[in-house]
Amino acid sequence: KFDNVDVEMLFKNDDLIIPQFDLESGKSVVKMKGRVNNFLNLYYSEPEKIILEWDVKSPQLHVSEFLGFLGTRQTKIKTVETKGNFTKELDLLFDKSNVDMDLAVERVIYNKFLATNLSTNVVLSQSGIFVQNGVVNHADGKINFSGSMAPSGNSNNFKMNTKIKDVNI
Repeated sequence: KFDNVDVEMLFKNDDLIIPQFDLESGKSVVKMKGRVNNFLNLYYSEPEKIILEWDVKSPQLHVSEFLGFLGTRQTKIKTVETKGNFTKELDLLFDKSNVDMDLAVERVIYNKFLATNLSTNVVLSQSGIFVQNGVVNHADGKINFSGSMAPSGNSNNFKMNTKIKDVNI
């Protein structure tokens, strides 16, 4: 559930520009801006070619509030079932499109884990989730990371590369 949602969307030629998209979810505050080039041409014909470019900032993000977004994408929705149903059309669009997100978070919280100054690039696509150039401060040290999670049958293949420096364990 999102609260205090404030969004501005502009169409310029065939592009969708989102100069402001703010929301709160529980204890998290998220401020986003982004764009989709060639949106109007790809929306119905080739949604899998859509790339949503997001710039996401947050003073505090509780990861557990957003875990639902990291699940396996729905590939079984049929285009025929969505015609004329705006909600299902958007579901299909988001399931087929790609997201390229630059993420900057001042405080990241997951259960008892606390990190600060997270910066990373995350790509969400049909083939999986890819994290690049990640860096975060934790326990008096710094963690650099990159990795991927790709669906494989009923499970996910997970790969992570990290460099941990001066972390107090």
